Amino acid sequence: MLRQFIDTRSPLQWKLVPFEGEKVKIAFKRDDLVNAVFGGNKFRKLKYHPSFSNSSSSRTLVSMGGGYSNLLLALAALAKLSGHSCRFFTTHSAEDTYLMNWCRVLGASFTRASRADFRNWRAVVGTPDFFNERDGKVTWIPEGGGGDWSGRGVGEIIDELAIGPSIDDDVELITGAGTGITAGFLAAKLPPTWSIFIFPAIASSNFSNMLSEKIGKILPGKSRFVIGRLSGDKGIGAVDEEIIRFAHSVFVQTGILLDPFYNGKALYSWLKSGRWKEKSGVLIHSGGVQAWIGLSNMKMDNPLLSELTAEAQRLICADLKKMYD
Repeated sequence: MLRQFIDTRSPLQWKLVPFEGEKVKIAFKRDDLVNAVFGGNKFRKLKYHPSFSNSSSSRTLVSMGGGYSNLLLALAALAKLSGHSCRFFTTHSAEDTYLMNWCRVLGASFTRASRADFRNWRAVVGTPDFFNERDGKVTWIPEGGGGDWSGRGVGEIIDELAIGPSIDDDVELITGAGTGITAGFLAAKLPPTWSIFIFPAIASSNFSNMLSEKIGKILPGKSRFVIGRLSGDKGIGAVDEEIIRFAHSVFVQTGILLDPFYNGKALYSWLKSGRWKEKSGVLIHSGGVQAWIGLSNMKMDNPLLSELTAEAQRLICADLKKMYD
């Protein structure tokens, strides 16, 4: 069953997006349509991992992440489709999140780890010392899912766009960044006349500087990449009324549900920058719409949020059902 997803090429859809009284033509690379549970950049990063692309025997996949990690949910879903089991380390404790519960439904288990453990493991290049692969049936997948196997999957976005007849020579890719893994692989395959606009989902000058340094090494000079920003943005987990209104207007106009933290903010930041007046924009829809459900749990009194949450629930439930049918 997983093979059909690995071979899927996501569609490119041109839509008119409302912005400050204008209708801006944007292309949406719909990686979210692969599957609402594991589609988007998570699937691109993981699809060619040996455990999914050519493994013929069941394994135990071990990884780490927070209680709201879309990557862990994607891993749990892909493991179920591949006949693997999952064990995840998390810093969350008694207050289980909705994503953790979904992972459990898909067969994953969780082990509590300290924040100090996480800091130590993040500093390790490769596999942490505590991890033992002695039986050959256990595989460590690093936080975020990135590795040597990720370049091919992410790079296919460029390949699929480049063969399309509707892409201009002077196109600008628009993407969010939580680790910079996807943005880095996109930049590495960027055609000479293209540029990339990267919105840092983590509201930290250190993270923005890291992204700028990393992408600058891949694309020397400032003309081919931009690190976006939004005034007052507080990063992942935080969203204001302005972003909710924008995401709702896009949904009503186009039927496309953005996520609130990555591609939603990335597109809004790109439009606010005014670059749409000079560039043809292609938004990489990285999935993650389940974040609307998490926001609804924060008891925000906003009818637009309720509508977006209902659509996210519909998409997630429909694709979860397909996995069990």
